[in-house]
Amino acid sequence: MPPEAAAALTSFGSSWDVIILAAFVLFGIVYGIYAGRDRAVIILISSYVSLAVVTNAPAVAMLDRAFHLSANTSLGLVWFLGLFLAVFAILWKSELLRSLGYSRGSWWETILFSVCQVGLTVSTALYLLPSQVTASLSPGFRMIFLSDEGRSLWLILPIFLLFAVGREAYDDDDDDE
Repeated sequence: MPPEAAAALTSFGSSWDVIILAAFVLFGIVYGIYAGRDRAVIILISSYVSLAVVTNAPAVAMLDRAFHLSANTSLGLVWFLGLFLAVFAILWKSELLRSLGYSRGSWWETILFSVCQVGLTVSTALYLLPSQVTASLSPGFRMIFLSDEGRSLWLILPIFLLFAVGREAYDDDDDDE
């Protein structure tokens, strides 16, 4: 094994965060293959909407204060997960997006969207947790999911992938006419 690879692996350590990441990636890929590319896109959209609302809507903080919940530092993650499920359910039933479920996409698109979905979800969940909780994570894990560069990557990569794959499908439709 090259020394660079060994150094990268030891930066992750053998802590529970690597096991959790492997489980998330495996679940994401299996679910992505089962559900198809376009259902994975609905999950990505739900993640973006939930993150935007939880981190930017003053109503969330007002509800925390109204119900005296502001003492709970992990509440942002709870809001994110609850809102994610609500937005996902709404989009799942939406007539506008219902047609997406009929296209499963190619296997490589499904795997890429699944990895992006898992990366975005893990990055968002860790971001919403208190720093005392994430301090115990390995340095490599924190760098990939919590650093400014890592979070930016997980926020932008799915959008780029949506553009690249969507553009390819659009170009294919133009050729048929």
